[in-house]
Formats: sequence, structure tokens, C-alpha cells
Amino acid sequence: MTRIEIHDVQKAEWAPKEKGILFNVHLEGSADLPELMEIRLRPNETTVVHSHDEHEIMYVVTGELRFGTEVLAPGSSVFIPGGAFYTFSAGPEGLQFLNFRPRQDLSYTPLKSESHSQPETEVHRA
Repeated sequence: MTRIEIHDVQKAEWAPKEKGILFNVHLEGSADLPELMEIRLRPNETTVVHSHDEHEIMYVVTGELRFGTEVLAPGSSVFIPGGAFYTFSAGPEGLQFLNFRPRQDLSYTPLKSESHSQPETEVHRA
């Protein structure tokens, strides 16, 4: 039998992940199923430089996503390949975005040392 899963926003449970960051898991994912999370950052909050094993797409719902010199408004998205180190921050009104990955990804690899600079990453506008 085919199974359809519904995530009711009225029953959503927001969980703190890091300082200033809240997560709401819409679909946990598995080796065969995609993962979808909704994430909120407080105004001007910045993530640590990190990477994940899986590719991901971030879709801005509200606020601004500041990615390097790029400022992404609601409706904008960014694709990040698995293994790429990156950081981003919220704008002055905060940030809410959807994060999609092709399968469950529990990996989170912070850049090991402040003495190491962030690896070179090319940013392209589509």
C-alpha cells in the first residue's frame, strides 16, 4: 500500500539545534526517502562554517539569507553540494527557510580550526 505523510504545521515541534537556530523536521528521510526541514534563525545570527555529506537545497521563506556577498530574498534558493564548507547568516528581520536533501543526512562537520580558512567555493547565479 502507498503511504502519504502529512506534516501539520499546527502540531509542529520546533527544537533548538544551535544557539539562535530552531529546527522543525517535516520529513525525517531515510536511505531511500528525501529529508525536509524548516529552519529559523534569529536576526543577524550566523552559522559556524560547516559541511554535510549530502547535497542540499535551501529555499528562503521569510527574511533574508546572506550567503557570502549575496543577499537572498523570499522565494530565492541556493544549492550546496555535499562536502562543501559554507556559512550563512540571517538578515536584520531573521530568516526562515526550507532545507531539502535527497536522503536523510545526520552529518554535520564543522571546520576543524579557526586557524584554517574556509575552503575556496565558487558561487554562481542562475
